[in-house]
Amino acid sequence: SSGINAEYGRVGTTASVRRQEKASSTIILFTSVYVICNVPLTVYVIYLTSLVADLLNRASKSVTNTITFPEYKATFSGTYFERHYVWIIGVNLSIVLNSTLNPIMYIWRMRNFREFVINMGITSRRLSASSNGS
Repeated sequence: SSGINAEYGRVGTTASVRRQEKASSTIILFTSVYVICNVPLTVYVIYLTSLVADLLNRASKSVTNTITFPEYKATFSGTYFERHYVWIIGVNLSIVLNSTLNPIMYIWRMRNFREFVINMGITSRRLSASSNGS
């Protein structure tokens, strides 16, 4: 049977259409995982940028008016840094999660990659067995 390949305006095989659909869904999957795993980093960078801009704005006002800003003493308290530490841990974990999920998704979605990994495992076991046996 045949399906219509809309991108090129010609008739293609059903297998070809299925391959294109699988490739599209794989790209969407990888992009979605990447975006989801990088949202914490983006939010944290935006927050830090606004915090630094605010601190610089207040510092410039305090220099010109010789006013100190004691409200920022609380900003640099232990709780403040603990919150940032938690954010940093969360950002790093989300990046590690993305890096961990990538090979799993490759193995799951791409037969050639899956076969390559399996063959590498078989080859490494054979090499290990032959070096232990000699």
